[in-house]
Amino acid sequence: SDEELRMIARIRQGKLADVGTLDPDKFAIEINNPDFQFPMSGAPPPKSRFVPSKWERQKVMKYVHAIRMGWIKPKQETTDDQEKIWDIWADETLPTRSANLPKHIQAPKLDLPKHAESYNPPSEYLFDEKEIKEWKETDEAERQINYLPCKYPALRKIEAYPRLVQEEFERCIELYLCPRILRKKTQIDMNALV
Repeated sequence: SDEELRMIARIRQGKLADVGTLDPDKFAIEINNPDFQFPMSGAPPPKSRFVPSKWERQKVMKYVHAIRMGWIKPKQETTDDQEKIWDIWADETLPTRSANLPKHIQAPKLDLPKHAESYNPPSEYLFDEKEIKEWKETDEAERQINYLPCKYPALRKIEAYPRLVQEEFERCIELYLCPRILRKKTQIDMNALV
């Protein structure tokens, strides 16, 4: 009914469901009431509100003594040059790293996927029964590719890759054990070679 719809609308707005329960005459406050002339308590504020705390003073003196002895070093005011914030995603040529750290060496990149790794590769990349048999008989270390190319009609019909965890583990080992060295490029004058 219309009344129930109005009630639901009032609940959604965060108001009381029933309008009849909110009678303004019940909650009216008499401002001219003679009882509001005086405060609830006539007692004056205590002296402790105006006197500095003894314990706070002792704590402050403790910090002052520690600063004078050099146990605590106050923060120095920093200038605008010191507060420079570097964007870590910006150009890598900026001096974001500390000078005493070793130079960052880029990790070796993964090979780009080939045509045979597609979910719908061309027919020349698919193996026939003879090639599948040969692929299964060869040792894993000697295989040219470590997967069997499969053809799927749609991307959503691809099954879960069974070697995913193994390949991720091998990639982590490769990154961990990879010797990273900087190769200096030699500047050769082309005219000197001729």
